[in-house]
Amino acid sequence: MSLADLPASGADSVERVVYGIVREMGGPIAAEHGIGALKRPFPGYARSTAEIAVMRAMKAAFDPLGMLNPGKAL
Repeated sequence: MSLADLPASGADSVERVVYGIVREMGGPIAAEHGIGALKRPFPGYARSTAEIAVMRAMKAAFDPLGMLNPGKAL
């Protein structure tokens, strides 16, 4: 897919193309600081399903009431 193939829906489409290419090449879309709010719709592009499950389990273990950094994976 190229930029010419994208619908005129803006940055989201460009992100999907770029993140898709990065994913195909085995690279992450984020580094040590996590995916952040802008990349939140793309968790599977940064970490595997198993890694995300481990992060959620760790958060639940250390923060069972969800009071620390609410709405975040960790």
